[in-house]
Amino acid sequence: MGDKTHVSTRVMGTYGYAAPEYVMTGHLTARSDVYGFGVVLLEMLLGRRAMDKSRPSREHNLVEWARPLLIRNKKLMRILDPRMEGQYSARTAMKVANLAYQCLSPNPKGRPVMNQVVELLETFQTKARDEETMINSGGGGITLYEAPSKSSPHSRNPARSESHRETSAAQGSKLENERSKSEPPKEVDPYDPPSFEAEEPTK
Repeated sequence: MGDKTHVSTRVMGTYGYAAPEYVMTGHLTARSDVYGFGVVLLEMLLGRRAMDKSRPSREHNLVEWARPLLIRNKKLMRILDPRMEGQYSARTAMKVANLAYQCLSPNPKGRPVMNQVVELLETFQTKARDEETMINSGGGGITLYEAPSKSSPHSRNPARSESHRETSAAQGSKLENERSKSEPPKEVDPYDPPSFEAEEPTK
C-alpha cells in the first residue's frame, strides 16, 4: 500500500503442509496450494496426521515417508487407512494415490493445477458410483456374445452338419463290417490301448 511495495517473505502456515519452494523462498503460488491439498489428500488416504512425533522417526513426516509408496501398488494397499476397508475399489484407491503423488511433487511444475485435480476426483467418484451400481444390480446389463466360429463351412448349417455326420458314421460302419469278414483283426496299439470294463469277481 502506498510506497510500501515489498512483499513479506515470512513463511506462514502449518508445518507439514507448506510446499518445499514456499519454505525455501517465501513465494506463494497456486501450485503451492496444490501441494497443501496433496497433503490433506494423503492424510485422508492413510488416516494419519501430516506430522506425528508419536510414530517411529522415519514416519514423523507423512509426506517424506509415504510419497514413495504411493506408486507401489502392493505397499500402497498395506498402508491405506484400514477404517475405509470395503468403501472403495483397489483401482480407485490407486488412482487417488497417484493423484496425491503428483500433487506432492517437489517440483511445482510437476503438479497439476487445481481445476485438473477437481476434474479427476469427480471422474473417479463417478466411475466408483457406476461400479457400485453394477455390482449391486448383479451386472444384469452386461451381455457377452460369443464370436461365430470360422473353422468349417459345415458349422454354418446345423441341419446339413448333422446329416453329414450321420452319413459318415453309416459309411464307416459299413466299411468296418465288410473289412471284418475278409481281413484279420488289427493289432492293439500299445500307445492307444482299448478301454475294458471291470470284470466281476468270481465266487
